Amino acid sequence: MAAVTEGSGDAGVGIHLDGGTCFLARYGDPAGYPVFYLHGFPGSHREGALAAKSAMTHGVCLYAIDRPGYGKSHPRPDLTLADWPDYQEHLARALGLTRYGVIALSGGAPYAYAAADAAPPGLAFTLILGGLPPLVESTGRAGLPSLMRVHGWIQRGFPGWIRLEARLLAGKIRRRPHWLLERVEGFVAPVDQATLKDPDVRRTLMASWVSGLEGRGAGLADDLKRYLTPFPDGFQGAFEKPLRVLHGDQDRIIPLERAEAFVKKLHGVTLEVHSGEGHFSLPLRRQDTIWKVVRQLIDASPVI
Repeated sequence: MAAVTEGSGDAGVGIHLDGGTCFLARYGDPAGYPVFYLHGFPGSHREGALAAKSAMTHGVCLYAIDRPGYGKSHPRPDLTLADWPDYQEHLARALGLTRYGVIALSGGAPYAYAAADAAPPGLAFTLILGGLPPLVESTGRAGLPSLMRVHGWIQRGFPGWIRLEARLLAGKIRRRPHWLLERVEGFVAPVDQATLKDPDVRRTLMASWVSGLEGRGAGLADDLKRYLTPFPDGFQGAFEKPLRVLHGDQDRIIPLERAEAFVKKLHGVTLEVHSGEGHFSLPLRRQDTIWKVVRQLIDASPVI
């Protein structure tokens, strides 16, 4: 029987599941419709704070989790993307949820796609924002950024190096989160640079990175392994539950063409492109639009 314990030093709870604790925090309306939030790479449950006001306005209880190996959640190096739907469903049951939605941003998207494909009983809908597509076949590595392709080669030949690199990188980011923020700002489109100038956004993102990397980089290393492992069966069937995918045409972190190429392979799914928006501006500047979509998905979900 899963148990819930209060988290120490944070406004969250630890959920005891087989294989270790999953830590999460609740944002928005405590009595609202339950929705899991899957953070980016790197990140943590603290990202959910950026959507707290909108979640409250639209009657959503947002369960922002630390994925395994991030923050206070125990690492699960054995877990694959194909295993994620069961993990998510067990978490929902431990929370007493019979029906829930999922919102995933950026690096949280492969997990959300995997669950949408499996359609576990409790899942009502999935919304993906600026999401990284899962790798469907090994030949798809050619379309990945060069740095990620290099990591794929290292992972196959020298997996221990990835963990060492992740540990060192995690330590550097925790000591100097501004270092990562400055590099992100130098890479993204002008609309994202403007979005990242907001003091609350900057503070929350850096706090999310610092919190998420408490696990000495275990989450980073395990995410890379999952991102670079082709998903079994390649999403061949039609999706049983509603899946909406939104992307900005100014996204330089997850380029639009990568998302378009993946979504074209999905039966019954259309990529909704937001002109003039980037990786960060889409979920932050378009909250009214996004949360209207969330409300529509909730209202269309069957009541059980």
